[in-house]
Amino acid sequence: MVLGVSRSGYYAWDKRPQSDREKENEAIMEQIKEIHKKSGRTYGSRKIDNSGAAPKWDAC
Repeated sequence: MVLGVSRSGYYAWDKRPQSDREKENEAIMEQIKEIHKKSGRTYGSRKIDNSGAAPKWDAC
C-alpha cells in the first residue's frame, strides 16, 4: 500500500464520474487561464481578481 491507499480503492476513485464541484472548478480555471493569456501572461492572481473579468463566486 502506497500512501495508505489500496490499489482497489485507487481504481474505484479513478473510475468515479467527475463531481459537480470538480466541473465548476475546471470551468473557473479555464476562465482564469483565458484572462491570464489575454493579459500577455502578465496578470497574476491579484490582478486577475481585481480585473473584474474573473468569475465571482461565493465562498462557502
